[in-house]
Parts: sequence; C-alpha cells; structure tokens
Amino acid sequence: MVVVVCGDDGARTGARLAAQLRAMSLDVSVVDGPASAENVTRRIRERTGAPRQRTVAALAQLTRTERRTLRALVDGWSAERVAMESGTAITTVRTHIRNILGKLGVHSQREAIALATRSGWADRWDDAHAGAAAAVV
Repeated sequence: MVVVVCGDDGARTGARLAAQLRAMSLDVSVVDGPASAENVTRRIRERTGAPRQRTVAALAQLTRTERRTLRALVDGWSAERVAMESGTAITTVRTHIRNILGKLGVHSQREAIALATRSGWADRWDDAHAGAAAAVV
C-alpha cells in the first residue's frame, strides 16, 4: 500500500503521482489537506481492513491436508520432511504447497508463512491442534 500525502499547494502533483502509481497496479490512498498522523493512520486502517478479511477467507478455503502442510511450513519443516513424516510422496507435498500458494494469492512459501503468521492464523490453529508433528503424521 502506498499513501500519498499532499497539501493544498501540491494537490495536483499528488493526484498525478497517485494516478501513475495506480497505473502500476499499486494500492494507493491519497490524503489531501492537513495530513496529521491521525488522518494517515485512519486511512491506512480503512484500506487494510478488506485485505485482512480476504486473507482469513483464503485461509479458510484450505483443505485439512493443506492446513497441516502450511502449519508444518510455519514450524520450519521442509517439504521433504513433511513428505517423510506423513508418508506422502514429495511430489504430492509440492502439489499441496502449490495449491496453498494459489489459494492464498502468494508466490512463495515464505510469503505464505508470513501471511499465516501475520494474520494470526498460525497461533489460532496451534490452539486447536497439537504441533505440526501431530498434525501431519
């Protein structure tokens, strides 16, 4: 997310900059006028609420096996270890990981782990289940 803050004298420049950033498919929010910390913070909160809901919805779409695999990744397990501990072929585990990435709209395992951690999913999932070893095996 990009926040463009522009005062009265730079409103046109700020609007042009925002248009250019939006053309690059960036999420842009423009704060006009006096840009107090409260205004900027409020705008950021308004703009980031919907993505969090999408994140929670995406995590809810994971199958039980995908959730277990993601939990193992969050715990630092490699795909090879997940395969070994679960008695599953490595190609199957990699398929689960690809499905997780697609459903979460991320491009790497690190992004998926960060998303699960930042959203609080990893902590909530832990409360309801034992650690990754019990979940995967």
